[in-house]
Amino acid sequence: MNKEVDLSTFENKDFDSGSAFKRIIWYYVNILIFKSSLVPYMV
Repeated sequence: MNKEVDLSTFENKDFDSGSAFKRIIWYYVNILIFKSSLVPYMV
């Protein structure tokens, strides 16, 4: 059941994080909604 995974061969060259605009918008959405004390019961 315990499988070992060799992460030394992992490559992430095809990952695209999106434009700078999307990342900035997501940063503020994350702060306002997910890390806000306005919604105290969300983890």
